[in-house]
Amino acid sequence: MMHAPIAQPSRPGRRPALPARRMLALALGAAACAGAHAGDDYPSHAITIVSPFAAGGTGDIVARLTAKALYAELKQSVIVENRAGAGGVVGASFVAKSRPDGYTLIMHTTSSAVLNGLLHKNLPYDAKNDFIPVGLIGTQPEILLTSGATPAADIKSFIALAKKNGPLNFGSSGVGGIMHLSSVHFATAAGIDAVHIPYRGESEAINSLISGQTQFQSGSLVSTMPLIKQGALRVLCIMSTKRSDMIPDTPTCPEAGLPSLLSTNWHALFAPKGTPADVVAKLSDAVARVTRNAGFSDQITKLGFSVQTMSSDQLATYRDEEIERWKAVVQAARLEAQ
Repeated sequence: MMHAPIAQPSRPGRRPALPARRMLALALGAAACAGAHAGDDYPSHAITIVSPFAAGGTGDIVARLTAKALYAELKQSVIVENRAGAGGVVGASFVAKSRPDGYTLIMHTTSSAVLNGLLHKNLPYDAKNDFIPVGLIGTQPEILLTSGATPAADIKSFIALAKKNGPLNFGSSGVGGIMHLSSVHFATAAGIDAVHIPYRGESEAINSLISGQTQFQSGSLVSTMPLIKQGALRVLCIMSTKRSDMIPDTPTCPEAGLPSLLSTNWHALFAPKGTPADVVAKLSDAVARVTRNAGFSDQITKLGFSVQTMSSDQLATYRDEEIERWKAVVQAARLEAQ
């Protein structure tokens, strides 16, 4: 006689085991939900903006003004941490390796976001792929400077003088920075011979220009404006398609006969690769509100910047275009990455 199998009693408090396939589906669903709402409580603690340049410089000032404005938008502390060194490489490398949670950002400039990737062979980060664009803060055209004692009164006579007496020396704050590449760009566009002399900072380079050890260099209008007013420095042209309200009688380089001579030093916030999309979106929206704020815009404008609002996608396109444009300058000048 056959007996029906006897059912085994279940253990108290223990549910029957779920099929493995169903457990996997539930786990993936939970992970997706968690990822989809990563930015719901963001920011829950202080955000750090890394400035890859020394305290007191233009990049540092822009970072601190932005931090203050973001605090008002996000209702959370935003602090600035200076990690200077190697033309922005030290700070950018730190942020690239930081946890991608939206709490560590970088105030990139043209040098750290674009030029370093073109001039350094063994860069410890990928300038294009290790960062996610958040938002543009502002753009500032470089200016072409010479000593006030130089007999050339304008860019055309300066080029003629350079071709007659060259090669000329030009200074910069270091190899691979915006001052270096902008001056190289001028020498190539003008067809003159020039020798680069790197200094330990912008102030040393400017002193060298005034003393006659160097004959030209690019620079920032705001930082050199007092010396321009004193007559110690002369602006030959503005590396932009638009004249500056600060020196309205000075022509742009395209107006002066050098249509390709354009150089912009821009400042923008980026996050490490892997930062959740909704966190980036929240940050990008906050930066857009900041750049549209009249009070913030006035502060940045006084530093010689034009304030522009760009979404993350627009900034990515702009950054990529800048990489290609400067790559052409580097190739034309036959500069080799070191």
